[in-house]
Amino acid sequence: MLIFLAPRIVLLSVPKTGTTALEEALAPRAEIAFRSDPSVKHLNLRQYLNRIQPLIARQGQAPFETVAVIRKPLDWLGSWYRYRSRDGLIGHANSTAHVSFEQFVTDYLRPKGRPAYARLGRQSEFLMDHDGRIAVDHI
Repeated sequence: MLIFLAPRIVLLSVPKTGTTALEEALAPRAEIAFRSDPSVKHLNLRQYLNRIQPLIARQGQAPFETVAVIRKPLDWLGSWYRYRSRDGLIGHANSTAHVSFEQFVTDYLRPKGRPAYARLGRQSEFLMDHDGRIAVDHI
């Protein structure tokens, strides 16, 4: 997540969407950058609204605009599949090393009881406010 104070912009970092490249290019211009710890880097909109916005909001100033990048669903799932197939995860429950991409997608789409390797959130959930609406200003 990058925060630009003067233009009042927050760039959310949706996992597996290419935001790391954006962060590399834009971080020198950001006043606040959450980049290394994934649990902080990848705060979703609700977490931003709860934890970060109260710290940076100032009375009498325009609200921050939020920006997020998403990917085509199959491209996004393909990125997760490749990431979880790396050698370092072989033998772990979330490894896809011995699972076909077709099986990975099928398991991801299950409404309940997904295997560990297919337990991912949804890009849309990352962009939702407390009322369950997509509330990022720019996607």
